[in-house]
Amino acid sequence: MGTRLGALDQLFLRLETPTTPMHVGGVLVFGPPVRARPHPDALRARPVQTSPFDLLLRRRGRGHEWERARDLTPPVGHVELPPPGDDRQLMAAVSRLHGRHLDRAGPLWECHVIDGLAGGRFALYYKIHHACIDGVSAIRRLEAALSADPDHPTPPVWAVEPERRPPRPTTDGGDARARPGVTTHLRTAAELTRRLGALAATARDRDPGRTATPYTAPDSVLNACLGAERSVAWQRLPLDGVRALAAATGTTINDVALALCGAVLREHLLGRDAMPGRPLVAMVPVSLRGTGPGAEAGNQVSSILCKLGTDLADPRARLTAVARSASDGKQMLRAMSPAAAAAFSLVYTLPAVAAQLAGLARYAPLPWNVVVSNVAGPRQQLYLDGAPLEAVYPVSLLFERQALNFTLVSCRDHLDVGLLACARSVPDLGAVATGLVRAYDELRTAVDRAGPASPPRPTGPAT
Repeated sequence: MGTRLGALDQLFLRLETPTTPMHVGGVLVFGPPVRARPHPDALRARPVQTSPFDLLLRRRGRGHEWERARDLTPPVGHVELPPPGDDRQLMAAVSRLHGRHLDRAGPLWECHVIDGLAGGRFALYYKIHHACIDGVSAIRRLEAALSADPDHPTPPVWAVEPERRPPRPTTDGGDARARPGVTTHLRTAAELTRRLGALAATARDRDPGRTATPYTAPDSVLNACLGAERSVAWQRLPLDGVRALAAATGTTINDVALALCGAVLREHLLGRDAMPGRPLVAMVPVSLRGTGPGAEAGNQVSSILCKLGTDLADPRARLTAVARSASDGKQMLRAMSPAAAAAFSLVYTLPAVAAQLAGLARYAPLPWNVVVSNVAGPRQQLYLDGAPLEAVYPVSLLFERQALNFTLVSCRDHLDVGLLACARSVPDLGAVATGLVRAYDELRTAVDRAGPASPPRPTGPAT
């Protein structure tokens, strides 16, 4: 007997089309190894011992279920970069790999060893279908597969059992695994109706400091129908500097990250003479993941909407507007019951989802313009068989008419920002990534005028 997929997991399968693959991924860059670097043949010989890497997709009526596979050969590929083995070549290789769909007849994940980086460095690129896992769980898994001890042997992620944690208690003292009853479902439906009604009542409000509402995002060149080709780029920002900006302005690290994304989007659209009159709206995923059994499975996520202040030229004013909008969205989500929060984003995206499933996405109103996600990563130096982890560059997915995605992962003392775009709609993704450094410097200068000490400048690889 297989395991039935959750509603959100099923949705990621149904949304997949020839131009919208629904897998997510990441690039882990390592310094020169003390011992031998991972060899694809050796990795293929390591048996798959843990979910979701041992799962195969099977049809069950009108839906799908997971079936555990035995003696599964890990799908490991190999790429050798030619000299000089720089970041641009690595981005190009990952762009090609990430644009390919996963074969649903086999395991819905892949690992690729990428050799040839300058200085004896190498990278591992992973991709996995979003029906299997969400970003928070993926980062947890990757951290668990590495070690803080450079002398400790580290098996591949598919051979590492996730950490077992005690079940999370509910507010009424029960077990979080308890199946909700009819009364709970009715209460959740009523709560969602009230919340969505309150959002609809603010839909006419164009104040950039108010809660963003679904389907009021302005149309833009970033919201054309997608092509099949993908572009990947990344940039690194100093985490201490971003934290200092947040402290100096009374905002959060996530607020600063959103404001920097708004700044580069403004610069990009002004350069194309395509700036909408209203601010772009970001969908920001929010993890609902607990800590008990089953906490590593599937997708446990909701979202808020946030206006990005792209209509504001002043960096400080933009940050203030973004922070107010994000705060309103987070307060609304925190006020919901866990069940309502889990269902919230599913419910408000239903019109857009229905349009895409019917092949009518080009005619539907936009629920948002762009996705910006922020995931906490490793706080300490980690190693893979003695090779130090240098960077974690996330590579997400694109929904139809959503041509650009920003995903940020904190890695020790820096923020690694991964950008994914439809190559046709965003032909200069490298310039957008580089613009994050300018946006950071501009915000730093604006904050300096008010008196705080200057946060550090960005370091690390540039695009």
